[in-house]
Amino acid sequence: MLGALFLIFVAPAATAHGEFVSANPAPNEVVTTFPTSVELVFSEKLQEIGSNKVNVIMVLNADGEEIDSKNTMVSSGQAMVGLEPQTDPGTYTVLWRNVSDDGHATEGKYEFIFKIASANTTSTPAVGTGSPTNNRSLTFVLLGVFALIAIGIHFYFKRRKIIT
Repeated sequence: MLGALFLIFVAPAATAHGEFVSANPAPNEVVTTFPTSVELVFSEKLQEIGSNKVNVIMVLNADGEEIDSKNTMVSSGQAMVGLEPQTDPGTYTVLWRNVSDDGHATEGKYEFIFKIASANTTSTPAVGTGSPTNNRSLTFVLLGVFALIAIGIHFYFKRRKIIT
């Protein structure tokens, strides 16, 4: 039983490799001033191997053209890339790939929306609650719930056997 609990609670933590934490601009955020850069934060320190670019952020406009500086900078668990100025409203896609200090690579993507503010509107940009593509955490939560249910059923029948 202790082995099962160990696998449920310790193994998921050991396999979480440089997971996406946050971004600026955020996933699904609507911005009215085009950002000068995209900054991503990850749960672990990212590898830096000299001039080798193992951590990359790429930003595409609505036409699929790359509009970033092609020079991703890394500092600890953060990555940043500069953006070319844009005047066309639309959906912009952020694609990223990182390699955490433990050597494991993760990747994902998300979108943000650039809208030009009208002169009559003074509303605050809406921030979405979307997240990048990443289902590993959900998998481990479901696995843990399943394991706890199985352990509960085991003890229920074991106790029932002792009583009868």
